[in-house]
Amino acid sequence: MKFMRFFILFILLFSFGENVNAASYYVTGDGVRVRSSAENLEDNVIGKLNYGDKVEVIDLENSWYKIKYNDDYGYVTYRYISKLEDSYKTNSIGLLKSKVGLKEKNSSSSKTIVYIPKNGVVKVLEKKSKWSLVEYNEKVGYVKTNQLKMYTKLTETVIGSYTINYSLSNSARNSNINKSMKRLNNIVIKSGEKFSFLDRVERNGYLNAIEFNKKEKVSGGGLSEVATALYLTIRDAKRNDCYINVLEQNRYSSKTPYAKIGEEAMIDIENNKDLVFINKSDKNIKIYSNVSGNNVSFVISEI
Repeated sequence: MKFMRFFILFILLFSFGENVNAASYYVTGDGVRVRSSAENLEDNVIGKLNYGDKVEVIDLENSWYKIKYNDDYGYVTYRYISKLEDSYKTNSIGLLKSKVGLKEKNSSSSKTIVYIPKNGVVKVLEKKSKWSLVEYNEKVGYVKTNQLKMYTKLTETVIGSYTINYSLSNSARNSNINKSMKRLNNIVIKSGEKFSFLDRVERNGYLNAIEFNKKEKVSGGGLSEVATALYLTIRDAKRNDCYINVLEQNRYSSKTPYAKIGEEAMIDIENNKDLVFINKSDKNIKIYSNVSGNNVSFVISEI
């Protein structure tokens, strides 16, 4: 009898797939569907989640995560959920003096995680005499301290940063990029305030430039790189507990040279394709922009 009870308990424990224990995870896509059952059906969608939204995972059933959702449970496909790693906040921002490799450990022989371009912006998490711990585009590792120059030390806390290289641009695109970046610097967005990229940078006065995936020139060619860098900075800020709700983000149908598919923020002045978000956090935020060499970078801080 005891053996039978044990056997039944064993079956109950392992019949629902891999147990992951209740933990905090985050969403890695925008508009991710939450379903009432672990099936890809048209009529079982009960809501949507966006990048950076925190979720509590209860279980993994085959390729579906069971999560807590609106005082009940829902299911999200595993490819859009990732375990929440440590958040990294700082008040020190640096630029790299030259192209360097971001190392896993504080050693030249350590594995390179990613290469940071010259003038790439990093969050400086810990600065020491030989090696500094930094975060670059959501990746954390080490760079030699002598390759790091301090960009700014802020009184507020930096929660988001991102750099995009636009070396494939031409003079007209460069002009558009520089003009828009000037209009995106030192912007305060209050709690509850909505932000429109096109309203801020304005729609007039930009040169016609060829978009990367088009043969014809369009007004404001190059603004998509800027908007994408801002969108990815917002995404980083959301990972660090800043609730920014993206209301409009337009995507290309093919991969861009500067972002993965689904991570770009396409801007189209003629067709009013915009990047719009609202600051839903209880704190005001501030946006800093920087153009250095062929890099566009943004920093978002809490104030």
